[in-house]
Amino acid sequence: MKRLLIFLAALTFAVPAFSQQQVSDKDLATAVWVIGQTMPEGFTLDLSTMTYPKDGLYVSYKETQNSFDRKSLPAVIKHAHAHENIVGGWRDPDTGLYYFDSNRKFAEDQLAAAVEFARENGQHTVYDAKLDINVKSNYEQEDIRVILDCDMGSSTDDLFALMMLYRYMDMKRCTLLGVIVDRMDRANADAVDVMNNYYGYPDIPIGLEKAGVEAPHVYIPYHNMAYARSVDAEPLFKRSIGDDGEYMDGYKLYRKILAQQPDKSVTIASIGFVTSSPACSSPVRTSIPRSAAWSSCSARSRTSIAWAACSAIPSSTTTTSRRPSTSPSSSSNCGRRTSTSSSRPVRSAIRCTTAPRRSSRT
Repeated sequence: MKRLLIFLAALTFAVPAFSQQQVSDKDLATAVWVIGQTMPEGFTLDLSTMTYPKDGLYVSYKETQNSFDRKSLPAVIKHAHAHENIVGGWRDPDTGLYYFDSNRKFAEDQLAAAVEFARENGQHTVYDAKLDINVKSNYEQEDIRVILDCDMGSSTDDLFALMMLYRYMDMKRCTLLGVIVDRMDRANADAVDVMNNYYGYPDIPIGLEKAGVEAPHVYIPYHNMAYARSVDAEPLFKRSIGDDGEYMDGYKLYRKILAQQPDKSVTIASIGFVTSSPACSSPVRTSIPRSAAWSSCSARSRTSIAWAACSAIPSSTTTTSRRPSTSPSSSSNCGRRTSTSSSRPVRSAIRCTTAPRRSSRT
């Protein structure tokens, strides 16, 4: 039965002339039903072109939100025709019911308006077609400005923290003002540059510690990923700062960013040695309302004391004493196996041919 439905859906989209002018609403309802049965994870469909939108924000109308069977589809399609010709659907895993609805489209820069419309219509999410993500409508869009202070180039906590911040940026839930790399060696800053470009934020500034912890232990040697090359000796990843470019000192970038922000408007997320922030002194006091520190420990460790903080006790102590509020911290065991796409920068760098390797990188 499922193969038959897939065949019917493929046949529907294989006809270039298929459009609302040539097909009755009854046939459209059948086609939408078939699509729903073959796409339990959900779909958004433009009835005027019978294509899946690649951009825009979509919110369901409350008038069609309880349409969960085939008999309700004609009413959904009629409503869509009277509005923007957009329909969508998704399967509720708890009830097994497949819901269909008529959608309103917003431009990508109208997230606030889309969220407000979702609330007015009793909808929990806004669908972003370009990013293929659902943005929850029940949060307040605060002006959250973040500086990530990390020791990129050794463990995966820094990578995941950056990925989370990029995603929040996609959802317009925060602004990443800059990344401070407390682990010395240019290769670590270059790794952040790769991440910035890969996730679509090539202009986020990067600061590099140049007088920090000497020769810290490297747990996972991915720091050379910026220099990874294909079998044809072509760079695998884009970078904004080339080999001849320079990174600003970490503490100088701190001061530059904080000087440009309103007082008490910046949050610092620290997952590194925090050797750059003590040099900021006054700007840190006036611009930061809150800070957060994440610590990680080895799976073999019996304590949750942050290894990075212990590696730079003087700077960690100074930073903690100067921050204007209590710094919450959390700990978790690292080393648990995670699954990543083969196209991700770190995984690709490990699997690819690297040429030439830079002997000066540690």
